[in-house]
Amino acid sequence: MTQNPPDPQNPGGEQPDEQQPGGFPPPSQPPTYGSPNQPPANQPPANQPPADQPPSYGAPQQPGYGTPPPPPPGGGFPSAPPPPPGGGFPSAPPPPPGQYGQYGAPQYGGQAGAPGPWGAGQPQFSVGAAISYGWNAFKSHALVWILGFLAVAALSILIQRILNPSVNVDLDSAADGGIPMVEYTLTGQLLAGVATILTYLLYAVFVQGVVHKLNGRFDGFGSFTRFDHAGPLFIAAAALGAVNLVFGLLSIVSPFLTSILSLVWGVLSTFVMYIAADRGVQVVEAVQQSIRLVTSNLGSVIVLWLATIGLVIAGIIVVCFTGLIIVVPLVALAWGFAYKTLSGQQVAAP
Repeated sequence: MTQNPPDPQNPGGEQPDEQQPGGFPPPSQPPTYGSPNQPPANQPPANQPPADQPPSYGAPQQPGYGTPPPPPPGGGFPSAPPPPPGGGFPSAPPPPPGQYGQYGAPQYGGQAGAPGPWGAGQPQFSVGAAISYGWNAFKSHALVWILGFLAVAALSILIQRILNPSVNVDLDSAADGGIPMVEYTLTGQLLAGVATILTYLLYAVFVQGVVHKLNGRFDGFGSFTRFDHAGPLFIAAAALGAVNLVFGLLSIVSPFLTSILSLVWGVLSTFVMYIAADRGVQVVEAVQQSIRLVTSNLGSVIVLWLATIGLVIAGIIVVCFTGLIIVVPLVALAWGFAYKTLSGQQVAAP
């Protein structure tokens, strides 16, 4: 039997491609795990590019040593969660109660920084609410309202005394035991019409103060002479006085019919000066808006008129007309409240 000479590079006679007895690898060789095709530790995997070459993305790779785990079914990355119902981003939460109306419908006559609506929300019209608002608003500046009314009333009485010999009382019939007769004269009616126009102009000053109160800009006596729309207001007041002059002339011909027409006109034109002072519209438009507002709320307006008549009668009875210094401002404020609420506007705190 011939024996091969020992290999000088392998003097121990180990065989590199075979395991040592007992199934363990030689001490100089690290154990191999995974695929039998795994390269040695000092050699990069066959499918990994050299260090000086950028990796190629997207190339198929065999699972094994150094390869990332396979992507989940359906694509490279997990799909994003579905959007909320309705698409896009979730809608913003609604504003807190009481904030509606700040940027919606136009607020006639208001200014930036004016107080918000009276109470927690938009006030609703009722006769009781109108009278209550008038009373509370009067109490908040009682002295100002009383002095303002007295100034307007004193000037109106003076004008009526000077220009209003509208009637002539026939005392001859009374001397004969009859009833004194009242005779209307054309000159007297013309002078009475002029006096009425001047009285309406004075009352427009008072209405301007009421509108400032409703809009939250009342600051005392200056509110009566600080006009936002002086031209439309005084033109509307003069027009109302002129209409009453016409009714006065017609009363010479038919007093009863004229009284009916005057009553109907007085109801329909209730809000003319409030609209002119608040919105600054011309007299024709103010009359049209007043008629629409009255006819669409006719029942409420008539009930408030009846309440107004009752308050005026009570003011006349109480201490010989002195109750009017409270009743007239209260009624003017109540009608201003009615105008604002029936037209859907906000009202400042009383």
